[in-house]
Amino acid sequence: MVLVSEQPYIFEDDPFAVKLKCPIMAFYKEPDWRHACEKCIHLLKEKRNGHTLVIHSKDDKIIKEYAIQKPVGRMIVNDSAI
Repeated sequence: MVLVSEQPYIFEDDPFAVKLKCPIMAFYKEPDWRHACEKCIHLLKEKRNGHTLVIHSKDDKIIKEYAIQKPVGRMIVNDSAI
């Protein structure tokens, strides 16, 4: 069982923006991939948790943009990081 929590924005003491040691997943909805990209960069830099990034997309241009801009150690495309 997994608890999923939709978060409209990131705030300083956001318990969902850190690595949780329980089956809880947070997700953020954005109007387009560019806004999602900015939110992702904000989370990575703010929380300094840039080990792995997973992206699911069929658009090679979007995948490339994510790969270029993100401060992560590794990026997984169209697969699971679990």
